[in-house]
Amino acid sequence: MKDALWSAFRWVSEGEADKAMAVLFPLGVPAGSGGNLPTGGAASNPFAGLCDAADVALLQPPARATAASTSGATATNGSPAAADAAAPEGRPQASPAAAAAAKAAAAAAAAVVAAHHNLAAPKRRGRRPFEGVRYSKAYQAVRNFRERQKSMLAGLEAEVKAKLAQMTLLLAENEALSTRQRALQKAIDHNTLSIEALQQEQRQLDPAAGGGQAQGRADAASGPAAGPGGRSPMAAAAAAVSATGTPDARAARVRDFRARYISYVTDIRATRLLPDGSVRPLPEGDPRLQEFQSLIDTIMTLPADDQYLLLTTNMETGEQAPHDPGMHSAVARQMQLSPDQQVRVLAAWQVFESALARLRAERRTLCARLAALQAHLESLPAAESRSLGERHHTLEPGIASMLKSGSLEEVVCELEDNMAWENQQWGIMTWSLNLMLEERQISHMCAAGWPYMPSTTQVFSVYISEVLGHAPEAPK
Repeated sequence: MKDALWSAFRWVSEGEADKAMAVLFPLGVPAGSGGNLPTGGAASNPFAGLCDAADVALLQPPARATAASTSGATATNGSPAAADAAAPEGRPQASPAAAAAAKAAAAAAAAVVAAHHNLAAPKRRGRRPFEGVRYSKAYQAVRNFRERQKSMLAGLEAEVKAKLAQMTLLLAENEALSTRQRALQKAIDHNTLSIEALQQEQRQLDPAAGGGQAQGRADAASGPAAGPGGRSPMAAAAAAVSATGTPDARAARVRDFRARYISYVTDIRATRLLPDGSVRPLPEGDPRLQEFQSLIDTIMTLPADDQYLLLTTNMETGEQAPHDPGMHSAVARQMQLSPDQQVRVLAAWQVFESALARLRAERRTLCARLAALQAHLESLPAAESRSLGERHHTLEPGIASMLKSGSLEEVVCELEDNMAWENQQWGIMTWSLNLMLEERQISHMCAAGWPYMPSTTQVFSVYISEVLGHAPEAPK
């Protein structure tokens, strides 16, 4: 009954008197009540024992109040006696005590609803932390242990992230070194074939002395006369290539390469150049792929002087003239590399920079040694105070006197090997770039630099600094 009472009270407070009566009287309003709530005895009053007649009168629907009662209450000007006389039969007026009781009942109902909502809310797990209370030693030790575990876990996570980043860099560097190894092996193979071809050509031109001269040059490049450490294989190979190539043969090779290069780039510009500036890739098995690879092999095996001649030659006119200073920058900004290619190219370039930094540091040391030895020679006493042999040695200036000194000769040979190794690093980097790029990308570079042949390493030096934003290492 209490639930029905609270439900009816809620419906009455919301102005739904019909619903309140339906809750209180599910079988209908008793006959003779006139649609009003009964106020009789216990037999007809469902609120018997819960509230008195005045409280029941508060639950009467205000919409059923008659116009006569309203006008009567107004006409009495607030007189309680007149209001009681004007009230309909069976509708007693509520006393102030009953109104206060109804308000208290409403507050109690609101408290019950609020308590119900509070019970439905999730409770906080665990106990509240102490405030202004000192923990016990045992519990404080547990807290300190937990804090150490948390800090240790955070440190391990940071260390794992750092190791993963380092492993990624090492993988990229390892791939760059593998590419350099393949490029170096390819360069060695081509240099060996080129040396053998030039030696064969020399023997055909001079059958009587060609073989002995070529063999003598090779022995001189790697024998005891090369210094205590001997010359590097790259220096010996370069010396052999330069020595065995006659001027006419070298000029013929340069003319042949220039004609083939012009034909290849003309075909690119005529049939494969797309409106956006890129180059359409060749289908697999196209014979032009073999011609492209042959051009790469030829330019990489030419002597350094011939390579420089081709890089500074206008292919259309055949005249040797410097190109526009901004050509390499313009070509580099047109290059389109995938993210994976950018990572591999940058890793290979960083390895290349490290190798150059070591060689240049070694060269500075050798130059300092050479300057110290030269200063020692210049600080010798005057010729008048020395013997004839000493005066003869002192009067020979420059490289001649240096080469007569064992230590100076060693330093000069080491400097020559150092510069040869630097040339080798540039060649290896060029081979590496050619292996990492696709044919359409190199063809795009050639078409963008026309009528000149752009240098691959110079283009990517600008690309890495301007496009990728990589700053070169500062000299140490």
